[in-house]
Amino acid sequence: MNPGYMSLLLIVVTLILLASGWKDTIIRGIAHRSLLLFFMLWFTLAPCRLPTGEARMYGSIPILAGMALFVLYRTERRLYQLHIVSVSMLLASVAFFLLETVHIAPAIMVMNAEWTVALYLGLMSAVLLKSPAAQLAALSLGLVGGEWLHWYAHRAQVPHDIGGPGFQDMWWMTVAVSRGLSLALQSVGAAMRKAAGFALGRIRRSKQGGGEPDKTA
Repeated sequence: MNPGYMSLLLIVVTLILLASGWKDTIIRGIAHRSLLLFFMLWFTLAPCRLPTGEARMYGSIPILAGMALFVLYRTERRLYQLHIVSVSMLLASVAFFLLETVHIAPAIMVMNAEWTVALYLGLMSAVLLKSPAAQLAALSLGLVGGEWLHWYAHRAQVPHDIGGPGFQDMWWMTVAVSRGLSLALQSVGAAMRKAAGFALGRIRRSKQGGGEPDKTA
């Protein structure tokens, strides 16, 4: 599949789900105006190359960086802000490691480099962060940081675009994996809590029934 097709497919699927009323399930807590502004900027700037000197950067980089900084600004708790930043740094280092080693260590590869990064980072963000906005911010900063480190390590050898169609595919796949795993973990947790409550209720009722005196005596 050519670079850019996967992100376009996931954008279409996302828009269909949002239009079908799944917003509160998929990305609860994010305002409609913020979503509208994000998609307007994405369709307008993401395909464009920006004049940035030796680095050929696409518009997706400032969009994602700006979105992440906005989420950090709107986060009221300072400790949670630091948690998001620390997770972002961890994701950036893991993304850089995977981009550098996935071609020489095929044992860790899943289909290709983009899918490998998406699965590993999506799993990590789903486990480490609960809020959809925090996950998007951490993933955006982490992937942007990993992409920049990858470019910086090879800037003198191979020309490399920062935030190009391949990176955009990777970001959308990572977000899809993260939100899908988060919803799955929430469903499993809710089912386990329900089962535990049902079992505790049966135990309490059995104890209460066993403690009543025998009226037939």
